[in-house]
Amino acid sequence: MVLFAFGVKRKNSCLWNFDTNEYKELPKSRNKPVDRIISSYAFGYDYSSGDYKVICLFSMGDISLVDVYKMGPNSWKSTQVIPYVMDTQVESGMLVNGFFHWLGHRIDNFSDVIISLDISIERFQVLQPPNIHLVKRWLSVGVLKECLCVLDNCGVNVEVWVMQDYGVQESWTRHYTITHERILYDHTLRLMWSFSSAEVLFVSGGSYLTDLVLFDPKDGSARKPNMHVENQVFTFPKAMSTIILKA
Repeated sequence: MVLFAFGVKRKNSCLWNFDTNEYKELPKSRNKPVDRIISSYAFGYDYSSGDYKVICLFSMGDISLVDVYKMGPNSWKSTQVIPYVMDTQVESGMLVNGFFHWLGHRIDNFSDVIISLDISIERFQVLQPPNIHLVKRWLSVGVLKECLCVLDNCGVNVEVWVMQDYGVQESWTRHYTITHERILYDHTLRLMWSFSSAEVLFVSGGSYLTDLVLFDPKDGSARKPNMHVENQVFTFPKAMSTIILKA
């Protein structure tokens, strides 16, 4: 199942079943502010209800609004207001442990936080990133070996931190320190997948994810793989199965 977001300000969206070649255009949410751009989409399957869900986040200054679409009743509902500003350079929420994750920050002190949404009960909680005291850094949220991870780019190197015990702040562990210039100088990189070969897949391009990089932690090399993605890649626990395209 694939989610497409298209049109001016991404106001239109549809679901496409690539097995049956059937598609369904989603109704427009009545809760969406007229002139607001959707900051982020997330799409996944809720095993507790047996239904597909689409989550949309709308940027509203110093807060974010959340709408949830359920495929079964074919309807949207507004869930809650999040008192955080979301990272508008990244559209897709990262799915780990049944939660979608986005990078956000507090408007009062601009401290970084990880916003997580439980896809089943549609409730948000806040996770703290690794406690690294740096004056200037670029963070992004990713997935490594089915665990939540954070890329911390301080301009000198890129550290990959993994939350080994989900929800436990003390379980953040530094896995890699990367100095390869192909990764170091791209502040839009996100870690999307890890392979049995130990190579990890990065995708770059901010909200228009168009470039892929394979990094081998064994020898510190980076290369461009023989594949291409037009826009978003969503990762699921057992397979890298969904590609999101934007017209």
